Amino acid sequence: KLGVKYTLSADKTECVVEGLGRPFSVSEPVELFLGNAGTAMRPLAAALCVGQGEYVLTGEPRMKERPIGHLVTALQKAGADIEYLENTNYPPLKIVGTGLK
Repeated sequence: KLGVKYTLSADKTECVVEGLGRPFSVSEPVELFLGNAGTAMRPLAAALCVGQGEYVLTGEPRMKERPIGHLVTALQKAGADIEYLENTNYPPLKIVGTGLK
């Protein structure tokens, strides 16, 4: 959905990702389901703020219990447009990428 190319090993233990060399940019809203990958959500949230477009980051119900408020606050102070869609300080998040200050 983001245009990133990747190669997954046959045993699914290794994934090689080829970057775009530029910020993400989408013309239509994109929902990204991250399962239980809370560690992936944090850098991805920051990367999406730098790009352009509207994104929703969500995951398994357990993900909605994992706090992300400190990161969101820091990104908002840098100019990010992020909204909590259910409970404050927890995913899911709506991010409108507009770049950061």
